Amino acid sequence: MQQPEPEIMDNFQRYFFHSLDLIPVPVLVSAPELDAVSGQEMNRRHLHLNKAFVEELGYQLADVPDMHSWFVRAYPQSEHRQYLLQQWHQAVQQALASGEDRVQMPGLITCADGQQRWFEVRAQLKTYPQSPQAILPDWHIVTFKDIHHLRCSLDQIQLLSDKDPLTQLYNRRGMEHWLSQHQPSKLGVVLIDLDHFKQINDFYGHFAGDHLLVLMGSLLNQSSNTAECAVRWGGEEFVLLITGADLSHTLQRAEQLRCCFMAESFSWYGEQISATFSAGCSCGSLSADAATGLCSQQQLQLLLQQADSALYRAKQQGRNRVLAG
Repeated sequence: MQQPEPEIMDNFQRYFFHSLDLIPVPVLVSAPELDAVSGQEMNRRHLHLNKAFVEELGYQLADVPDMHSWFVRAYPQSEHRQYLLQQWHQAVQQALASGEDRVQMPGLITCADGQQRWFEVRAQLKTYPQSPQAILPDWHIVTFKDIHHLRCSLDQIQLLSDKDPLTQLYNRRGMEHWLSQHQPSKLGVVLIDLDHFKQINDFYGHFAGDHLLVLMGSLLNQSSNTAECAVRWGGEEFVLLITGADLSHTLQRAEQLRCCFMAESFSWYGEQISATFSAGCSCGSLSADAATGLCSQQQLQLLLQQADSALYRAKQQGRNRVLAG
């Protein structure tokens, strides 16, 4: 096969890269680095970042000379990077199976100045068939469309639909969304029920009951960390999910919350009201569904049922206590 003259290739490359600099969308051009023995692609060497890429993301070619360095800089948190790479590979396989020659996926990219911005990343999967003269090089082109303001607006809408308006905790839909993002392999579950809530509602009125619910929501909001998901389950019931927790830690966390809530000053029109809760706890492993990659709803339902059974026993044994399922 006849190879093009080096001078022709150099001229073509200069012309092509100069043309990309005129495009107002960030563009990255790369070439494969192949293993000398197997011939398989091991990495991709970056050949050009257009002016829009440098202006919007802040990186120079020397900062991200290849694909591996790009992923480390753009997604510095290793767990998130591994999760994103897995999602990207799945999207690539689905696109190839459908006969597509490109794939796209939103990504929260860390720019050179440390700010994180949402971009829609679109990558070429196949180069055009080589001509007999092999004029077309084996380059791949990736574009980055700024969708930050749109994504933030959508996230705000999603947040409003995922939150309970009274307590500002997640609702059940929000819990499912949280689980889909975190994908815990092990989960502790605390199911909480406010003691004698109906009597408080009946005697002091529903506004007093709402005030107590807000108090419980505030305690969960303020004390929960990024590994926990606090949920308004319904009525006077709440759920706390704890990723990576064993049963001992789950019970300890629930007991800590019980003591804090009991110590809270709850008064209604000057009258002090004693408020406590009962809780049931469970713990178990969650395996991802092979088809969806999401944790099994059946497994989560089983953990909730175990916690509910323990909660029922806590109520039967006098309330204001924490038991394991």
